Amino acid sequence: MSSIDDRPVTTAGTLSSTADLEPWEYFDTLLDEGGIVWDEQLGAWMVSSYDLIKEIGRKDDVLWENFALPPTADRPAPLGISADDWVWFQGFGSRRILTMIEGESHDHQHRWWMHAFSPRVLQHWRETLIRPIASRQIDRFVDRGQAELGNEFAERVAPRVIAALMGLPSGDDDGWVEHVKSLIDTRLRLKQLWGSGKPVTEEMLEEAFDATRELFDIVRPYFEARRDGTGDDFISMIWRDAGEMFNGEYDDVDVFAVAVASWEGGAGSTPPSTANGIYMLLTVPGIQDQIREGGEKVLRNFVEESLRIYGPLTFRPRIAKQDVELGRVTVKKGEQVYALTLAGGHDGSHYSCPHQVDLARPAPRDHFSFLQGPRTCPGQGLARVELEELTRVLLERLPDLRLDPAAAPPVYTGNLVRRWHPLNVLFTPGS
Repeated sequence: MSSIDDRPVTTAGTLSSTADLEPWEYFDTLLDEGGIVWDEQLGAWMVSSYDLIKEIGRKDDVLWENFALPPTADRPAPLGISADDWVWFQGFGSRRILTMIEGESHDHQHRWWMHAFSPRVLQHWRETLIRPIASRQIDRFVDRGQAELGNEFAERVAPRVIAALMGLPSGDDDGWVEHVKSLIDTRLRLKQLWGSGKPVTEEMLEEAFDATRELFDIVRPYFEARRDGTGDDFISMIWRDAGEMFNGEYDDVDVFAVAVASWEGGAGSTPPSTANGIYMLLTVPGIQDQIREGGEKVLRNFVEESLRIYGPLTFRPRIAKQDVELGRVTVKKGEQVYALTLAGGHDGSHYSCPHQVDLARPAPRDHFSFLQGPRTCPGQGLARVELEELTRVLLERLPDLRLDPAAAPPVYTGNLVRRWHPLNVLFTPGS
């Protein structure tokens, strides 16, 4: 480790150099260097220590500002983007949805989300939507005895689940699912570039903004048709509870933005989490039998271990609201920190054998895949139920699931969002 202007600068290189590569050696070096070091290329502090990431989460909205919040004169949007364009891209045009607010307004809306995904509601969705959709997807390839489970399962089930919850007619239309995925991926590419230090062109910005507009156009007819809030779908629920969600102050744009953001969130992060869990099923010896024989608790613990080891988001960016003492350094007001949540899940000072799968960890949910603190992901209940049920269905339907030794092996891809791909597998046809 070296230093510039009294800043401890990492000798591990830059986070952006780990794109599409396994980052474990990089994370281990950061931890060896103290858990908080300066990345010259990104101009930000890399925070890899479990304890320091937890400290950031605990003081979120107090000492730290969410990167997605609307720009101010002191904190302009990156790349010279106007404040209105930033709100359009990050908040789907609303300054009142969860990612665009803080303080009591955020906490109030967050409580609504946590209540909306109650255990009773999630169990109903598990039985009536998630399990049938997963099983129908397996029906499409089960007679072949081989599949690429990344594209044919992980990437297809989550968009169909969230569409069904919202009352969107995805059905069995692969073209619809592929198109939605391409729009979300286009938006995600721009977000990944902001976190990589690589240049962003006007063409990339235009493509991402066009994708945002098209997502709006797809949802708009269903949004308008559910305005009376009498249906049992999620869009109707949002209309019904809008007054409570926004504490009485909202307009159509706010309700519409919640619907589109919910759709993107449900279809965006669950697919890589599913793929990463499948990778563990395929590469950890004996784990499939452990889950089958261990019952519900072991299945749930498997999902938590897959999230701890291969959580889909590598980092969460934050901006210091004031000078903050974090570990052994002073983070100055206005500086960025990258809470490397994926690295925190591999911190050997907190977890025993952090790189190994342990289905008997005493506190299996003790990880950062959904962050911790006031900005913990409000959709985590749905994500967990989905991941549990998708794992269960796969193990039930494909009892001899294994990697295809003759096909391309999985590689760890991505930068902000990471997944194992491809997942070429073999199994007994017609299971």
